[in-house]
Order: sequence, then C-alpha cells, then structure tokens
Amino acid sequence: MLNLLKIQLNGLVLVIMAVIGRSPIVSVPLSAYLIQKNNTEQVFVSITLALQTLINLFIPRKRSAVPLTLVTLFGLLCTTVLFPPLSLPPPSGPHKVGVVDTYIPLSSPSHSSQDYVNVRVLYPTVPEVANKDSGYSRPPYLSMGSEICAKFMEFGAPPFLKSFGFLLHFWKLVEPHFYKDAPVAPIPTSLPVVVYSHGLGGTASLYSTQSTSLASHGYVVMLVEHSDGSAPLTMSQSGKIIEHYKDIYKLRNDTERGIQWDTPDYVRGRREQLLVRIEEVVETAKWAKSAFNPDSTSKLPPAIAPLRGKLDVSKGVHLVGHSFGGATVLSAGGKHGSSIFRSVVAHDPAVDWMSDETRYNLLKNTKYEGTGGYEGGVKAAKANESKGLESLPLSMIYCSNWVDINFGHSEVTIPGVNSGEMGKKGGEASVVDDSMHFEFSDNSLIMPHWLGKGLEFTKGEPERVAAEVAKRTLSFLQKN
Repeated sequence: MLNLLKIQLNGLVLVIMAVIGRSPIVSVPLSAYLIQKNNTEQVFVSITLALQTLINLFIPRKRSAVPLTLVTLFGLLCTTVLFPPLSLPPPSGPHKVGVVDTYIPLSSPSHSSQDYVNVRVLYPTVPEVANKDSGYSRPPYLSMGSEICAKFMEFGAPPFLKSFGFLLHFWKLVEPHFYKDAPVAPIPTSLPVVVYSHGLGGTASLYSTQSTSLASHGYVVMLVEHSDGSAPLTMSQSGKIIEHYKDIYKLRNDTERGIQWDTPDYVRGRREQLLVRIEEVVETAKWAKSAFNPDSTSKLPPAIAPLRGKLDVSKGVHLVGHSFGGATVLSAGGKHGSSIFRSVVAHDPAVDWMSDETRYNLLKNTKYEGTGGYEGGVKAAKANESKGLESLPLSMIYCSNWVDINFGHSEVTIPGVNSGEMGKKGGEASVVDDSMHFEFSDNSLIMPHWLGKGLEFTKGEPERVAAEVAKRTLSFLQKN
C-alpha cells in the first residue's frame, strides 16, 4: 500500500509539472529524482517521462499543457490500474516469519560445480518485528533486482517480448511477509524442518507464499536456490553469476513434427541437471540435521543460531518441491528414503525428469517409462531400482490443468499413490479444482489477473489456489 501511495504521489507531481512546468529542463530531472528516491521504478512512469520530454520538445508551448496532462494521467493509470504494485497474501499461521539467506558447504560435490549451495531459511519469529520501530525490515522480494527481471523475461516471455525485461520492474515493489535476521520465536516445542526445491525457471523468492505459510505454522523451511542452471539467475558463494542454461532448449526441436517438444535428448539433459539438484537437496537436509545438533560446533548465521538443538529432525526432514522441484524431491526421497527424510510432498511433479532408478520404482506397474525410456533399458532400471519412496509418506498435489492433459503421468500417479501402490501406504494424491501449474508458485500472484489469465498462468483465482495448496501441504505434513 505504501508503494502504491508513492506511485500515486509521483503521478500527481508529474501532472502538476506538466501543467505549470512544461520545460523538460526542470520537470524531467525532478520527476526522475522523486521516482529514484521513492524506489518505485515503475516502467510506465518512466515512459511517461520520456513522452513528456518528447511532447515538450515538439509541441508548441502554448498547446503543451493538455497533452502533457493526458499523457501523465495515462502513465498514472498504467501504474495504478493496469500494472499496479501487487502484494502477496499474508500467511495463515499464528507466527510472524523471519528470514536468513546463507550459503552452506557441499561436503563432497560429485555433480555440482559449486562448493556451496544457496539456501534461504524461513522460521517463526516474534510478533514485535512487525512494529515500525522494531528495527527489522522486509528484504526486497527480488534480491538481484533489474537483472533478474530481465532474465525472467528471457526465460518465460513470448519471443517478441524476451528483451523487454523492464516490463517486470513492478515485481520489485512486491513486499514479502518475512523480516530479515529477525529473532527466533521462543517456541517450547522443537520445530520440524522442510527442505523446499523450486521449479524450472524459479527461484527461492518465487516460492515465498508457500514457504512463508509453512514457517508461520511453526516449520523451519530451507529453500534451495539451485545452481544447475534451472533458475533464471542466481549467485554463487564466490559472487559469480550463474545464468540460466539456455542451450538445452535447442534439444527441444522436433524436426520431424516441426515443433518445440520434450525430445529424448532434451529430457536426458534435464535428468543430468537433476543430479545437481538432488545433491543440493540432500546436503541441505544433512546440514539441517548436523549443524543444528546441540553438540555441533558448526558456525551458523547469528539470527538462526538459537535454533541449534531446537529442530525436530530425529525422524528426518520433510521434502516439498514443485514441478522440476517435484521431480527433485521424489528422486532424492527415492534414493535415500527414511534414512534422511520424513515425508515427500510433490506439487505438479515433472515425473518424466526423475532419475531412472526412482522413476522405475514409481511407474513399474504402469504402461509408462518416461520420454526416451530408461538408459540401458528396463532391465538396467530394475537392477538399479531405488525403493526409498516405499518407506516415506507421499503426497502429490496436481493442478486441474495438468490432470486434463495428463502431464506428470497424473493418470497413473494419482490412483497409484492413493491405493498405496506408489510410496508408503497411506499416501495422498489430489487435484485442486480450476487451477494452473504456475499457481503453485508466486508467478500468478505478482501479476495482474487480466495478464495472468491471458498468459494462462491462472484461471482467475490465484489467491484461492495458493491458499488451498498451502492448506493441503500443511495438513499432510502435520500428519507425518
């Protein structure tokens, strides 16, 4: 709301200067200064400034006031109505949420090219952090600002818009519902841990709604920002920028049908990335179990050091993941089972991209093998079968759109999980009515509904879908 008022104020300033200032020598620099000071950076305000300059230059002074005013009002309309700064829905739990961003060491990476993994830790904090004079603030929603806006557009926009990263600048106005380096809440019971894996094209930030909801209910959530090239952009512990792995899309060209499709080579490339992701999820879970042990001497970020000895990890760590992250947590759970993990919740899992060993275990009694089948054939997959999921409570939550088109092999996984044929008996698989794949992340929450519907990111109720996904995820975790 505060950012919206700032934008409206800037717009009114532009109107006044358009009417009485008229000179770009005065109005443009002053407006730009106000916008910079208020950190709004709305693209349409910038366009308004540019148009104001052009009109001042090419329209006679005596006629310039009216068109300048109309153009400025148009910019104000765009920033407050068509592309307004949006807010994420507040978490449903009783606790405020703190956040710490850190890097944890990979003990002996065999697939990752990095020695550290980027992890965002969310945890319950004290209610006083929300007070204006508390000294604690909400960090920026996008830690890398304009750079990551540009990369998001390169990754997900239609071809003619890929270079227009500035169109997403209004994302920088989103305020997450957590507070940086806030103190740990004095909760008498130990806190269960969730390791969260993001989807293709995602980041830790894009899963703020789901992860914050869990933390507000007393969970410590560790969001892994993967270094495999699936994120639009991320930063390594050394400060090196890790960019999105774009070359892999060349493998999607199906020359026979003349379309972009998941060819066997493309899927094989995703399964290679998966190895990095599994390694990072497993190492994060091991860190949760070892570094927070009461006898551990490992150095922890000061804000979360009080969590040492207070994590409920004796039965393992919960796993949650969406899309590619769903494939990641299923594969990690399949590989290690209850020796490390406690349960698995997969949102719209990209089952096709799972490791052969765990995918075989999941699909062996069905007609599916996955695109391209198994490396070395069914015999090899059977010989190397990973049965870890059979020891773990398993939940799959699908959007209705994926079920309609049988993505994620939902045709067989939903009945398989519910019957106990897949995963440990007592698993749950369900479908969220009138929902789309991107509604499991923040994507559809941080764009206007009209745009989200046009891009098929939402059917028009992203807040309802997000709340339902959070409710089902929490319910399953509380039972396990």
